[in-house]
Amino acid sequence: MTRHHKKRFPAFLWHRRLGLLLVLFIIMLAITGIMLNHTDSLQLNQKKISNSLLLNFYDIKPQKPPINYRSQQHNISQWDEQIYFDQKKLLNDKQELRGLVNWQNIIVMVLSRDVVLLSTDGEIIDRYALAQNSEIEHIGIQQNHLIIKMLDQSIWQADDDILNWQPIAPIQLNWSAPSPLNLKLKQILLEKYRGEGLPLERIVLDIHSGRIFGNFGVYLMDGVALIMLFLSLSGAWMWWQRRQKQLKKKKRKA
Repeated sequence: MTRHHKKRFPAFLWHRRLGLLLVLFIIMLAITGIMLNHTDSLQLNQKKISNSLLLNFYDIKPQKPPINYRSQQHNISQWDEQIYFDQKKLLNDKQELRGLVNWQNIIVMVLSRDVVLLSTDGEIIDRYALAQNSEIEHIGIQQNHLIIKMLDQSIWQADDDILNWQPIAPIQLNWSAPSPLNLKLKQILLEKYRGEGLPLERIVLDIHSGRIFGNFGVYLMDGVALIMLFLSLSGAWMWWQRRQKQLKKKKRKA
C-alpha cells in the first residue's frame, strides 16, 4: 500500500511568488523614496497640484453649498467660513450669511448675529453685533428704513445712523433672498477656496506611506513591509541552505 505525502511548496516558490507580487510596490517605494530624498532639489514643496479630481479626492472642497446674495452689480457669497465680495476675499467667519441690501450709498450685510456695513467697492466700513438674544433671519427695506427680522419672528427697525434698532409691529416685506451664482464665478471662487493646491511633496509622501488611500493604504503598506521582511529572511535562509549543501558536497569529494 502506497502512502501519499502532502505536497509542500519549497521556500523558494513562496519567495518567488511573493517577490513577483511586490514588484510594483517596490518600484513605487523606490521612486517615491528617491524623490523624497531630493525634496529641495526637485522643489517638491513649491510645486502645487490643482487637479480638481485630486483635490476632491483629498476632500479639499466646501462642505456646504455656497450661499450667494446679489447687490445690484455685486455678488456676496459664503463658502463654509469664507465670505467673498465678487472675487475678493472679504471675511473668514463662522456666522452664516443671512442677507444684504443696498441702502443709500452703502451695502448693509447681515450675518447670524452681526450687521456689517460695506462700501460699494467691498471695503468694511463698520461691523457690530445686535443685542437681541435671537439670531438674524432676514433683512429688507421699507420706506427707506432698514428692517431686520429675527428667528424669534420679532421685527426691528434701524435709525438713520444704523446704530440703534427699535422693535416694530410685524409687517409683510420682500426680504433679501439668495440668488444662484453663475457658473464662471462659481468656478473662480471654488479655485480661490481651494487655494494654490496641494504641495507635490505631500502627495509623494502619501503615496510612499500609503496614506493616499486612507487607513486601508496604511495597513496595505504595513503588509508590504512584512512581506519584504519575510523575503529578506527567506532569501538569507535559502542562501544558508545552499551554502551548507555546497560545503557538504566539498567534504564528500575530499
